[in-house]
Amino acid sequence: MHIYRYRYRYRYDTYICSSRSNVIRLFSVCLETNDFLPIWDAMLCCHRLKSGLPACICARTGAVLGGATAAQETALGDYFLALGLAFQILDDVINLQVSPY
Repeated sequence: MHIYRYRYRYRYDTYICSSRSNVIRLFSVCLETNDFLPIWDAMLCCHRLKSGLPACICARTGAVLGGATAAQETALGDYFLALGLAFQILDDVINLQVSPY
């Protein structure tokens, strides 16, 4: 997944996730149309920006400083973008679980 392809999409999705009322409005539209792809895209974007992108940037910076080739830099960045996204999803799922204490 190349982050640069989605440059303009991130601006829209970030706006959607910037406030609870925007998310609720988008969710209402998704319920009416029975199409949940827009909310899925917006949530993935928010998760990428929260954890995926910082991990990707750190990995790519380390690759550049370590003298990696362009292909290695891209592969490492993509891997850490996916790892950061997975971390954020798991973190949100853990927060949804009800603690018995």
